[in-house]
Amino acid sequence: MSEHYIWQDGQVIPVDAMTWAEWFRVADRHVALTTFGDVDGHEVHVFTVFLGLDYTFSCDPHLAVLWETMVFGLPTWHPLGDYQERYSSREDAEGGHAELCSALAGMLNRPGETLPFADWHARHASP
Repeated sequence: MSEHYIWQDGQVIPVDAMTWAEWFRVADRHVALTTFGDVDGHEVHVFTVFLGLDYTFSCDPHLAVLWETMVFGLPTWHPLGDYQERYSSREDAEGGHAELCSALAGMLNRPGETLPFADWHARHASP
């Protein structure tokens, strides 16, 4: 069974390593992005992405862990600093992203702003 997957037309498709590498190079793997702005001098963001690699190392594509949500910008001592969660479905990843952002908004006492990745990238790209 494959450990490489692509996300195409709402489906997870197992592929060989070369097909995956070609797809990965140009694919929009972003599921969700929420930014919380400046927190103690650091931009805080929550990203959820399609990984395309099975992090369970399972032979069953129905058990494959292919999505990930991570928090960036919080210090490691913060309860959600270096937070990471992985999921087996896009629906779980979207729900996990929303739950994490809700918890983080409560901790930071401010709402997050959900952005298309292209907008966030334009704000943070090097000139």
